[in-house]
Amino acid sequence: MGKSSAQVAKVFSRFSERVSDKLERGRRRLHKEIHFTTATTLVNSKPKSVSTGPITHIIMICLSYPGMFWNFGGSMTLNGPKYDFFLLLDHFKYDEPDNSIQFSLLHDFDVIRPDSNGQPRHIQKTDTSKAAITNAIKNTMQSVAPGDKVLFYFGGHATEESDQAIVAGDGELISGSELRACLNDTPHDSVSVAAVFDACHTGGSMGLPYNYETKWCGVRAKRATREKQEIPMIQISAARPGQLAYSNNFKGGYFGQLTWCFIQYLKTTTDSTIEGLTSYLYQNCDPSGEQLPQVSASHSFKGPVSFF
Repeated sequence: MGKSSAQVAKVFSRFSERVSDKLERGRRRLHKEIHFTTATTLVNSKPKSVSTGPITHIIMICLSYPGMFWNFGGSMTLNGPKYDFFLLLDHFKYDEPDNSIQFSLLHDFDVIRPDSNGQPRHIQKTDTSKAAITNAIKNTMQSVAPGDKVLFYFGGHATEESDQAIVAGDGELISGSELRACLNDTPHDSVSVAAVFDACHTGGSMGLPYNYETKWCGVRAKRATREKQEIPMIQISAARPGQLAYSNNFKGGYFGQLTWCFIQYLKTTTDSTIEGLTSYLYQNCDPSGEQLPQVSASHSFKGPVSFF
């Protein structure tokens, strides 16, 4: 027997009410999940904060691998890191009289660069072996003071054959876990570290607990591992596992796409949140989508965070 128009209307009314109620509950739950506080706090950890103020130490490793070859016979030589080296030195005002940043430079090419008086200065290439790199990191982390801020930068080759690892200047591998251990080797848990990798396959290589991902509702921190990381640390990588990192032409130079994008972010940003950093890199590093940066962190940071 068919229902009357009034009965049909009543059924649809009840159905509409149930759908509306479910949608409202879903909206409230989603709103609760994506709510961001304005304070700088760390989730799932004892209360900490990232100190304000500028970077105090920079460990910069730029490798071109001159005369080196892969096992399959292909040349390992890179040109981008040479341009990136100049870009980073210029941005962080290396060798200027009023600059208090302590630099540790490791590079396998000679550099002639004007000093603060405009006179050419010869910066000789250094030992870039695995031992030299790990020792430089350990020496820096032992020399820091409470509240200092360290920027670690690597531009060169990386591999993921057996484990995610960067390739040192002597061809030896340094795994992400080794690098993380070196960067954690400090007597002060108030020190913060930002690690930037302009290299293939390095996304999440240090195993930090959180990965920041762009979703339809914005940037979200997703738990990646159950490992604990005491000192505040973020990792910015040029490419995910299985992806290549590219260099490209920008204003007369041949720079790593991530390095160029990262420096533009530092120059122009008005959003100092990890969400803002992640969003900027996703949108500007490689619009083609072939190279997708990865931002990982020690904690699920909320609000403005001063790593740089």
